[in-house]
Amino acid sequence: MPDVQKDDIGTVFRLTLKNAGLPLDVSSATVTKDLIFTAPSGTKVTKAASFTTDGKNGQIQYVSTTGVINEAGMWRMQGSVVITAGTFKSSLARFDVGANL
Repeated sequence: MPDVQKDDIGTVFRLTLKNAGLPLDVSSATVTKDLIFTAPSGTKVTKAASFTTDGKNGQIQYVSTTGVINEAGMWRMQGSVVITAGTFKSSLARFDVGANL
């Protein structure tokens, strides 16, 4: 996970969805592939994700935009996809967002 500062734009957040410890082929997720972020205050925001390649490696990502990473502190994120085999979520990931001067 890259170092993240409050109000960063262009930070790449990437997760790998797995099933039985192996990357899950999420290439059939044409409509729903999201990264869900929870701020230190508890506010949740869901952002549309994209594949890092073709989805067969289980990876999805989101590139931060204005106003999303708007609090310093410990954040959580989770990936969610709907594929032909069902709905899957990644493990929770945590990352620290530093304050600015």
